[in-house]
Amino acid sequence: MSEPEPRLCHLRNPAVPPSDEWLPSGIAGRIRLPGYPHPWVMARRNTNDFWLRDDAYRLMLPEDEFRYGDGEDQWMVGTAESASEPWPQGSLIDVVTTALDVEWDTSPEAWEEARAWFVRASERRWESFTTEERRSLERLVGRREEKTSHGYFDVGPFDGPL
Repeated sequence: MSEPEPRLCHLRNPAVPPSDEWLPSGIAGRIRLPGYPHPWVMARRNTNDFWLRDDAYRLMLPEDEFRYGDGEDQWMVGTAESASEPWPQGSLIDVVTTALDVEWDTSPEAWEEARAWFVRASERRWESFTTEERRSLERLVGRREEKTSHGYFDVGPFDGPL
């Protein structure tokens, strides 16, 4: 059996800070992969985790579907949920960190910069929808005017988990 390609390896990535070093809302990361068209990824703390894990999080990726390999099972949705797992394989944040060469930043300034980028991206996407698509989305998540975006990431760095 051959060794896995290092870029697609699912092992715990030491570039991911332990969750006890994150901000109350989570952590923001700069994507450093050359040529990748988006600058940010975020991980929002999540107390709504099915297993009630203290270190659960929901990733906010800049794409609806993120592929990190050629295999049928090497993809995740842009709002994937996970937690820091106790085994060497790591979790989804480790996969994203490795595949996109993410540099995580625990500063409130990085959180605000990433949040602002995702809000702008959400606004651009909203503006690209047809009237019918907007109505359908509003039926699902509420009227747009009642919130700044449809994203769970649109909170301050000290607002806390989901």
